[in-house]
Amino acid sequence: MSRCKYLPALFLLVAITVLLAGCGKPSQQTGPVSVRKPRPATIHLKLLAPCGMIIPVEEALSAYKARVPQVKIDTKYDNSVIIAKQVVEKGESCDIFISPGPRQLDILRRAGLVDESSITPFCTFELVAIVPKSNPAGISKPEDLKKAKTLSMPDPDEDSVGYAGRQALTRLGLWEALKPKMVTVKDAIVSHKFVASGKSQVGIAFRNCPLQTNPEKLSLSKVAVAFSFPEDSYDRPQGLAAVTTTCSHPQAAKDFVKFLASAEGQKVIQDHGLTPLAAPAQSAAAQTGPGPSSDKVRGPKDAKVLVQAFYPRSGHEEILKTIFALADRYPGKVRVEHYNWADNPDDRKVWRSKGLSCGAILINGKQTFEYTDTQGKRHQVTFMMGMGGEWTKEDLDAVVAQIVAQMYPNG
Repeated sequence: MSRCKYLPALFLLVAITVLLAGCGKPSQQTGPVSVRKPRPATIHLKLLAPCGMIIPVEEALSAYKARVPQVKIDTKYDNSVIIAKQVVEKGESCDIFISPGPRQLDILRRAGLVDESSITPFCTFELVAIVPKSNPAGISKPEDLKKAKTLSMPDPDEDSVGYAGRQALTRLGLWEALKPKMVTVKDAIVSHKFVASGKSQVGIAFRNCPLQTNPEKLSLSKVAVAFSFPEDSYDRPQGLAAVTTTCSHPQAAKDFVKFLASAEGQKVIQDHGLTPLAAPAQSAAAQTGPGPSSDKVRGPKDAKVLVQAFYPRSGHEEILKTIFALADRYPGKVRVEHYNWADNPDDRKVWRSKGLSCGAILINGKQTFEYTDTQGKRHQVTFMMGMGGEWTKEDLDAVVAQIVAQMYPNG
């Protein structure tokens, strides 16, 4: 028999042997194979809000981030009318807009930039009349407003404070009589400055920043609350959060807006300076934080006079120029630190740790001082808000000179 007859069987045997050898040893892995899940993509949103609400908004953002870490929300704080117009007129990017009342949000609504279904109230504001601390007109109730020579409030057509003020005065039958005396200004802070500097004897305001909600802090100011307007004289304004029609991630933005009105969100804003929808306000909590970066410091660490300025850089250039000039005027004796709480999270922590809620200056940790001017007159000054309202450049110069003389008696 020819050997060729057995070749197919031989080839088959060799193939089987090779296949078995290729299988090798069985795997030692006995458990299930683990599969690494991909991390969810980061969602970026931009939120615009009034600077007077920065503490509760930042706290709400922190609480929300702990729940939804993949959503990163960048912020910009400024006067609410200004930022609304920047969105409408200059195309400022905005995914979430927070408004201290309806009027500022209406600027965006008229331009078709608000998702109407997303509008969510999350806090309320009380309308009050503020007067200089000495109250020269003796105002303690709405009827007393007729005794004032000049009154001030923000534009009622654009600002919610002014809108509520005009509504209250109209319902009380006082608007027509007071309208000739009324000075309409661009925002609530300007009205506050008018009252603090004596340019107006009464201002219409919300009981929050620049009027701080803590009565102890309010007593340090140059203004005082004369009275609260009757509840039935105006429709109590609500703080509103809304998603814009240009939002890049509308569902994520709506989720944060809903969080503000949730039980957790309401607790956060109540604990940090706003009046939630159904509870009284409480003062802001203090936190600690790191010092300013080196490009915002002038003067040696061992200087005995420390001037700390807590202001956004934008719009406060004159204040910062005035502050830093002090270190040049008193070389080696004065150290100046600037904390830009509007844009720098670390600076914001320091600002909050001081119990502040608006722009302010601290000198050796204090905000309120007494000094005697060159004419022998005594003054009390609190360095809060902008220059020219609660305080002047002359006040600052006099107080710093007094402290330098105390700390360096031998010159």
